Amino acid sequence: MPQDTYFRRAINWMYGEDAYLQKLPTKDLGGKHINELLGRHPYHPYDPDMKAGEPCYERNQLFYECMEAEHVEGYELYQKHVACYYPYKVDLMKCIAKEKRRHRMEVEALQSPTLPRSENI
Repeated sequence: MPQDTYFRRAINWMYGEDAYLQKLPTKDLGGKHINELLGRHPYHPYDPDMKAGEPCYERNQLFYECMEAEHVEGYELYQKHVACYYPYKVDLMKCIAKEKRRHRMEVEALQSPTLPRSENI
């Protein structure tokens, strides 16, 4: 019976000495939140540069206030995201997505040639 079977290779790949699953991230990398690893603001989707006249400004501020509130003081970053997820983060994400969609539709409308619509369709 051959020693190098598909299953033996899979087991060695996952659990062997130089295995994929044995590779652990460094301590400094393992302690970071995903937003920090991706170069985002730690409170993403919070945008510190959002101006007061923008449509999502209020929701942006509410989410930030929740992330800085007393009830989450002492929490780790991921725990703050969980505590402020609903409704603050959800509402902010919905508003941002709506504005992006509206902006994209405006750009598409400007780029596409206007064709007369048939009344029969």
